Amino acid sequence: MLKKRFKILLDKLPFGLGRKYLIPFMIFIIDFRHNYKWYFIYRLPWYLRMKFYTNMINLVFMPSNRKKRLLGIYDFKTCPWSVGDPLMFVEELNCLLEELSIEGIDICVIYDNDNPAGIRHNDNLSSENARDYVLDWLPLFSTCQNLDSLFHFKSRLEFNYFLRGNMDRYMIFPSITNHLGETYNYTWHAEIRPMVEFYKKHKRIPHLRIGPLKSSWAYQFFLKHINPNNIPVVLSLKLTDHDHQRNADPSVWLPFIARIVKDHKELSFVFVGLKGEELPGIRKLSNVIIAKDYGTSIIEDLALIQKSFIYIATVSGPNTIALFSDTPYIIFQMPVEQKNYPIKRGENYCFATQYQKLFDTTYPMSAEFIYDEFQKVYEKLDIKQWLATAKSKSTFVSQHPSTHVLNTEKAE
Repeated sequence: MLKKRFKILLDKLPFGLGRKYLIPFMIFIIDFRHNYKWYFIYRLPWYLRMKFYTNMINLVFMPSNRKKRLLGIYDFKTCPWSVGDPLMFVEELNCLLEELSIEGIDICVIYDNDNPAGIRHNDNLSSENARDYVLDWLPLFSTCQNLDSLFHFKSRLEFNYFLRGNMDRYMIFPSITNHLGETYNYTWHAEIRPMVEFYKKHKRIPHLRIGPLKSSWAYQFFLKHINPNNIPVVLSLKLTDHDHQRNADPSVWLPFIARIVKDHKELSFVFVGLKGEELPGIRKLSNVIIAKDYGTSIIEDLALIQKSFIYIATVSGPNTIALFSDTPYIIFQMPVEQKNYPIKRGENYCFATQYQKLFDTTYPMSAEFIYDEFQKVYEKLDIKQWLATAKSKSTFVSQHPSTHVLNTEKAE
């Protein structure tokens, strides 16, 4: 009888208002009538009951969101477990947001817990450790300038539930066809063209974001751990087993570092990279510190790169944070086949500044060559300006949102 009356009431309401508003409201009533929490809410003070009813009305009569948003999908089943590729993916989202005049970006990160390596069959990944790796990688997506929400799914099935219920709200990148067909194999060198085209149109590119919390931390790290009044040169020298042509040669790089230490007492090197990746013998050189000795995370390494005085590296994923910034850099050993957007030998991409240099594998590597190219950039930079920026932006920012560490030194 109650159901029949309820149906008659719905049919009398015009324009579908019953299904939009009355049904959700009745669900609340039915739920509370059969739930002890209703009695609890009734006994609350009036001001707390008002908050409850206000929030309930806001939920029931919530306006539909008709503004399109951009949904980025990074699926580790088809996309690489790397640092550079997620950063390139984020940069393309930054460009798409401005091109399409969309209000915000949401990102979904997906991995298959039963097959976390996806199409690449990485030996290091397993169902037991995949979640740990994903949680380490998630901060990479915080470099998005207009990120609103970041979702993390441990299976495609869970993501598909989300997508089916929200598809009408989003423009999707990569396309839903690529996603469902598992044909989108993201590699950064294949996707540099959208950023080049964006620069040609707007004469600028959006930069990858390192927020004030990590920026402050990076400047504090430099001022605390390198010699007083010295300037940090951040090094990233690849030394892994999966792409030998990008690896650094210790017989070339160690003499270069030693010469810089000798000729430029005002400089200190900060080495970033994987734990244990440092060149053999680099610890014996003065004015060199290893960031991983201080337990830095991936996003902290990226902050050190972006906030450094100058960044020097062989080609690797972390370079991307410098590539889309105004950080001075010199990057060596770019494989020629990765330059799928044509640039002439000795030149860089059109959005690079005069303080940013890129050299491919056609250049013979030697300590003298690296030193000469370093000098050309170093002579153009302003040490006093960097020091002033570092000191002004290294103001302590608490690592906890609701408490502060006691200053025990001052108390003593």
